[in-house]
Amino acid sequence: MLERYQESCDDSAKNADALLAELEAEAEREENLKQKKKENKKRSKIAKLATKQGTTVEEIQAAHKKQEEERLLEEKRREKAAADAEAAEERKRKEAIEAMQRQYEEQLALERAQVQAEKDAERLERAKRAVARAEEARKRESEQEQKRTVEKVEAQNRKQRKAAERVKEVSERKKMDQ
Repeated sequence: MLERYQESCDDSAKNADALLAELEAEAEREENLKQKKKENKKRSKIAKLATKQGTTVEEIQAAHKKQEEERLLEEKRREKAAADAEAAEERKRKEAIEAMQRQYEEQLALERAQVQAEKDAERLERAKRAVARAEEARKRESEQEQKRTVEKVEAQNRKQRKAAERVKEVSERKKMDQ
């Protein structure tokens, strides 16, 4: 109940908001007064300077306006120069990054080519060994074939000698029988 009473009757939040708004308005008024005083001081200085130099306030204001324009132009020129320098620096960074990228890609391509060359060399070496084994097998087969041929020829020669010996024996028997 106390809380409900506090909620309905407590105006402190409203009062605080009102006081805050009042303080903000007063701060704005003070700021405006300061600005006006500043402008009045500036006008008074310009007037004193004009009388001191023997010129009019308008001439001093025109000279001041011209100086301000020149200052603004110089500031814009510096900003443009800084922006141009920054853009040039950015281009240099991009070119450096691109150069590093190209160098990396070239290195990668070189490494890939080197790996491929090693694989090709290994395949070539395996092919050479296979050819050498095949030649060795053909040589052994040829030697075995020659050996079989020699054995066949020797076997035929033995048969022919035996046949010749039999013929000789038969003819000697015939001679003896006669």
